[in-house]
Amino acid sequence: MKSILSSIKLMAFVIFLFVPFFVSATDLVANFSLCAHPQICNLLSELPHHKNIQTAVVIAGDHHHFDPKPSDIKKLITANELYHGPLALHPWMKTIIKQRSLNNAVKNYGLTISPELKKQFPGASEEALSHFWLYGKIACQMLQQLENQMSIKSVFKCTEEYQKLETQLKVYFEKNKTTIVLTHDALEPLFKSLGADIISLKGSGHHEEISPSAIKKLYNQTKDKKLTWILETGFDIPSSVRNKIQNKDRVLKVDTMGSPQQKITFVLENLLQQLQNTK
Repeated sequence: MKSILSSIKLMAFVIFLFVPFFVSATDLVANFSLCAHPQICNLLSELPHHKNIQTAVVIAGDHHHFDPKPSDIKKLITANELYHGPLALHPWMKTIIKQRSLNNAVKNYGLTISPELKKQFPGASEEALSHFWLYGKIACQMLQQLENQMSIKSVFKCTEEYQKLETQLKVYFEKNKTTIVLTHDALEPLFKSLGADIISLKGSGHHEEISPSAIKKLYNQTKDKKLTWILETGFDIPSSVRNKIQNKDRVLKVDTMGSPQQKITFVLENLLQQLQNTK
């Protein structure tokens, strides 16, 4: 319901902003380039001469629930170049992309996840995989898309960097037979692909709330185990979940969203470091 209301509000603002004014397309173009998400900017920074492109919005918490401000919408619509990811990354971009498609004076660079790559993560939601900076194959494919669209070659050894991190994570999971509790689905497909023993408190839907039955099942299955909890910062964790954390458990607070002007692999590097260092 919230996403529907957000779309209606966004469409209403777009109509208000543009329909009353009879101007040429070039008059509706601002001389700057923007990313629709901070991690898109971080990926762009791996290309020559693209380190200073700004993100259009500041996102706190779950970007799937984010509502852009009217001033953000205007910037996104009028930027002469806009770089965006798949709609699962930012559903609120749908109307903006449609509006921009009517203006031949602007350029749009859209990044997608190929069906072949999706098949490598069976059962994974598109919302989870849209956290592309956590998935080496997806991030590198998107970087290649940018290279092809812009006729620029990156010197960043994308596949090599991600493979090294994923190998280290896999080795960690093999040596440390701890059960990992995830309270959000961003990391679930990655951890499954690397052989981790995980318990996910999220259902099949990205926006599905944690149910009392899932919490009870967690307690019954793990009351005698030492768990590693990964609490993603910026997301509300119900007290009913936090109360299940025991003194013997390890708790990691991980910022899976990342920040602007970080290396694209920073989130995974930080996660690996926390896993290795936290006792």
